[in-house]
Amino acid sequence: MPRTVPLVAGLIVVSAVTYKFRDDLLKDTNDIQQRLQSARASLDSVTSSNSAQSLIDTPHQSILPPFTIIDDSKEYVTKRLVPSVRHSWNSQVTQMAHTLVNTDYSDMAKQAWEKVKDSTK
Repeated sequence: MPRTVPLVAGLIVVSAVTYKFRDDLLKDTNDIQQRLQSARASLDSVTSSNSAQSLIDTPHQSILPPFTIIDDSKEYVTKRLVPSVRHSWNSQVTQMAHTLVNTDYSDMAKQAWEKVKDSTK
């Protein structure tokens, strides 16, 4: 009897939490779907009314996208920043690897052992 009461209470709490989590998840999913549908509807209305008129008014501006700062920054990142960071990273990793390989660990361990041995005497 004493174990059944906490067990039943625990099952009730777990069921309530699970139900609440499921309900919140369904509400959030429905909210996201409604937002997507309203965004799609607004985009469809904008593109259907303006795209045909803008092609008639200024065909060269709507076909050729303008050169923006974003395009310039993408070019800078891909052509200059990434290669320089990659080169710097590779040189540091190579230097660290050479340092690890060329270190005489047995001699260092022997010196440390002798220091410990001398300090205990």
